[in-house]
Amino acid sequence: MSQRYLYLVRGLPGAGKTTFAKNVAKDNDCVIAADDFMVDEKGNYKFDSSRLQEVHDKCARAVSDAMEKGTLRIFVHNTLTEK
Repeated sequence: MSQRYLYLVRGLPGAGKTTFAKNVAKDNDCVIAADDFMVDEKGNYKFDSSRLQEVHDKCARAVSDAMEKGTLRIFVHNTLTEK
């Protein structure tokens, strides 16, 4: 069985978390953020603070799904400022 890794990329908004995660990740890696679920029907990013719990739950589910699939490296890039 191969080693599997979960990387938590943490920082304030605009710190470069997304850029870092995408630059370090390889083709078969999974890169996930709550912001991935803050897009409208046209695919445009639209922040909505009333949806934070929903999108963080979706992010957690996507991480869990990637783990269950056996993804070897998962990068989660969120602010991660709360317990």
